[in-house]
Amino acid sequence: MFEPHIRISYINPHADYVAFRACVTVLVRVPTLRRIHSSYNMHMVLKDSCRDEIHASIYGPVVPFFSRYLHEGSVYDFASFQVVKAEGGFRLTSHPFKLVFLFSTLFERASSILFPVWKLDLNSVDKISSCKDKIYHLQDFVGVVTAVSREAYPIVHGERTLVLGIELCNE
Repeated sequence: MFEPHIRISYINPHADYVAFRACVTVLVRVPTLRRIHSSYNMHMVLKDSCRDEIHASIYGPVVPFFSRYLHEGSVYDFASFQVVKAEGGFRLTSHPFKLVFLFSTLFERASSILFPVWKLDLNSVDKISSCKDKIYHLQDFVGVVTAVSREAYPIVHGERTLVLGIELCNE
């Protein structure tokens, strides 16, 4: 619908027109104390086919319009939103900017979903702590573990690696 698509990593407040295709990988409804327009705000992590991520927020009177149509796990084309600096303690991604959806924000569910299948990489706390790169965020998902597979130790890139299958349910 919206052309041309750019990578999420290129989104910044100085771009003239930005349109991109992304999957809603996380969708969180956060209760708000001020219940004038809605009892919650929405926050999402949007991920493109290059695995770039950005935090998107929907506030106040705009929430009811989007809450019926945006679903976790679905892919959409997006355009016409506000790009602001990602600041504060509530950051869902390491992207330097975040998106704020407006009444004028355009979106359409993508008809062709050509996204790769992403896998969950499990690391020990020791490995995360010893990481030389700075870790700006950790992302978690709320759910119930409904099944765990047996441990397997295949050789990956010449190293014995723990593989563990986990099934999560959000209900």
